[in-house]
Amino acid sequence: MSQGTSSKLVILYLSFLHSLNHCLHMSLPAIIPLIIAEGFRYDEVGSAVALSMFLYGGGALMAGHLAAKLGEKKGIFISIFLQGASCLLVFIHSPLGLFLFLASLGFFGSFYHPLSYSYIYGRFEKRAGEAMGLHGVGANIGQIAYPAVALLIALTFGWRFVRLSSSEAS
Repeated sequence: MSQGTSSKLVILYLSFLHSLNHCLHMSLPAIIPLIIAEGFRYDEVGSAVALSMFLYGGGALMAGHLAAKLGEKKGIFISIFLQGASCLLVFIHSPLGLFLFLASLGFFGSFYHPLSYSYIYGRFEKRAGEAMGLHGVGANIGQIAYPAVALLIALTFGWRFVRLSSSEAS
């Protein structure tokens, strides 16, 4: 990208955030057996994960309103920050805590994509395709690397610490 160092740093930072957004969700399959082993029932975990994914998709409809009110940059920050903050809910040791954690993770995570896409197209108007490609690489890195990292953390420290490690990055 020939738009200067600050533009390169912006797309690098957004790619990192995109990776975080995906790693928070993509680590779930790796840790579900550990959640079950802790005493949660399959129907509790399955329902909580389904709700999270529903909110992750459906909540994106509200992102346009958020962007209009706050702007894309603030909206992106709020989305990532609240995803990280929602990870603290894993320390509520109950089915309700699991539902609250996964519902908030899905809901707050849903804002990221519409806001970041809008921001990228506005900031990199002439090179939007290239910027979107680099942004997509960030998501792929999170999807590829983090499930293995999550499993290693979970087996070493417990599944709740996978969420905590993700929230610290946020």
